Amino acid sequence: MLISAVLTVALINGPDENKWVLFLVGFLALGSIFGGMSMMDDTSAPLYARAPLRSTRPIANMRY
Repeated sequence: MLISAVLTVALINGPDENKWVLFLVGFLALGSIFGGMSMMDDTSAPLYARAPLRSTRPIANMRY
């Protein structure tokens, strides 16, 4: 939120040449932040739900 507020103030008060550059940089920064957050939420569940690669004891000892 602070980054977007600073970018908005810079967009309003800055010269015309820098407005498009600041807008693109802020848009890409916010998109990467929110995209990374959504990507982490999507991939965290399969990683934690996945079985371990190696069990601590062999499968033959797990028979009851």
